[in-house]
Amino acid sequence: MGFWQVFIVFSLLAVAFLLWPFFRRLGALKRGLREDVQIDLQQTLQFDRREELKQALAAGEISEKDYRDLSADLERDFEQQALQGALNQAVSNGSRSRLIFGGLCLALPLAALLLYNQLGAKPEWQITEISEALYGAHGGSKQLETELLSKLQQRLKQRPESPQLWFMLGSAASSAGNYELSVRAYKELLKLAPESARVHAELAQSLFMRAGNTITPEVRAETQKALELDPELASALGLAGIDAFQSGRYQQAIDLWQSAVKQLDPQSSGAQVLSRGIVRAQAALGQSGASKTSSATASTKAAAGASILVKLSLGDKAAELSGDETVFVYARAWQGAKMPLAIQRLKVSDLPATVELNKDTAMAQGMDISSAPQLEVLARVSLSGTASPQSGDWLASKGPIVLGKKASTVELEINEQLP
Repeated sequence: MGFWQVFIVFSLLAVAFLLWPFFRRLGALKRGLREDVQIDLQQTLQFDRREELKQALAAGEISEKDYRDLSADLERDFEQQALQGALNQAVSNGSRSRLIFGGLCLALPLAALLLYNQLGAKPEWQITEISEALYGAHGGSKQLETELLSKLQQRLKQRPESPQLWFMLGSAASSAGNYELSVRAYKELLKLAPESARVHAELAQSLFMRAGNTITPEVRAETQKALELDPELASALGLAGIDAFQSGRYQQAIDLWQSAVKQLDPQSSGAQVLSRGIVRAQAALGQSGASKTSSATASTKAAAGASILVKLSLGDKAAELSGDETVFVYARAWQGAKMPLAIQRLKVSDLPATVELNKDTAMAQGMDISSAPQLEVLARVSLSGTASPQSGDWLASKGPIVLGKKASTVELEINEQLP
């Protein structure tokens, strides 16, 4: 439910809370007035008018019968007039009261809204709504990413002491590929939470991505700090395993990744990526041992030299593209995690073209196209220029593909538009 819907609902409840006792009191007041007026009239009219009629009877102006009839009629008429006047006065007073209460009912939501804008968490509400739209089931857009980052930075100028906002900024910036901003956000957050293992691990991840998937001394230091604080933190174990693998310490990489997998859902993409890394490290460990059989050595060499040649062209349906759009060509596991194992980037104006995907185009060392038994090759024209698929992008794909000793050749014609 959006902010304004919630605001209207609570405003109506507040108005009802004010008006309900008022209307109950007004009804009771009317009933009380009727009773009071009736008592007063019975006392006053019976005294005054009967005195006048007595004088007229004594003077012989009316008969005894007329005296009795007129006394009854006059008493009845004046009683009704007095009662009606009293009721009219009550209604008039009630109308004035209703105007006052009506003004209060109108002023209350307006005052609440002004006060909430000054002291409340409306910006956080807006941030949450943008975040839900961006990371929802249908995905978001570059515009939403930019808007979310802008809102978070604006709010942090007002609330720089908020750990939640700094964490959201770091996470959102990382998702948007703005690793420089993500690093700055996590470093600011560490000033507020210096002993948080998760923040150290997230900072290490952003530093790793900013460095082009390279383990730098700063990445290593943050990873080690995270593991000192929480030895079972999966994200930190994963980075430590990459560090060990890249340094040739394959058994240590296996041990670290196995520990990380135990902390994750076996069906999650992260667990599957780490599992493939374990297989890769085991193969590398066996290759470095003297007892490895010749067949295994041949298999490893074949995997090391594996590549895919992608012959890429633009279909008739996509012929109206300007040529400046970005094209992502990548390979990923046919089943399991959807993280690209190798990727190349070019422009629509470069097509037709032949692109090679191999271990040199891998996103992370030790996790290349030889890590999966079957592959899917995709080419996507990104209208927004971002790596995440968006509505309106153009796509082509083919799979499953099994790597052989020789380079595999795949032909793709981009001719399908995402809804």
